[in-house]
Amino acid sequence: MANLSGLSGLGLKTQSIILDRAQRFHKSAIRNLKSQI
Repeated sequence: MANLSGLSGLGLKTQSIILDRAQRFHKSAIRNLKSQI
């Protein structure tokens, strides 16, 4: 069980990191679009 909880914790961390990167990319993409208009 210790292994499973460790893996799920790792998954949550990587998920939040991926979400953070996606949000940053989204913001920069929106800025690029606005500057083009």
